[in-house]
Amino acid sequence: YLALHGKPEYIQTGMYSEFEIALDDLAKMMGNRFAGFSVHLASCAVMSSSQESIYDFMNKTGILFLSGYTKYVDFMSSSIVDLALINSWMFAKNYRRMFENMYKSAYKQVLIENGFKYYLNN
Repeated sequence: YLALHGKPEYIQTGMYSEFEIALDDLAKMMGNRFAGFSVHLASCAVMSSSQESIYDFMNKTGILFLSGYTKYVDFMSSSIVDLALINSWMFAKNYRRMFENMYKSAYKQVLIENGFKYYLNN
């Protein structure tokens, strides 16, 4: 769970910060130490990165899923999504089913409003 600022293809330490790191560089830093884990990027707009960049990140790191936001989100609203995801994640045995169930739950509207998106590494 990485709660940072972001924009397409990058995570940042602040909205107007000089520090930002491209997903590709983050994947290089992570290496395969997190293979078999999952990552939620609670960062604005990172998930509006190209599909190629997302899958490249996932393949380089070996993570099972990557989730986050396609939009520039409000902190409070996106925090509801973060907490709903973490709650589901703790007990999930099947990530595909977990995400499907989240979209069938009372959280569906807030997921959509925040541009929540996920990718599974098959």
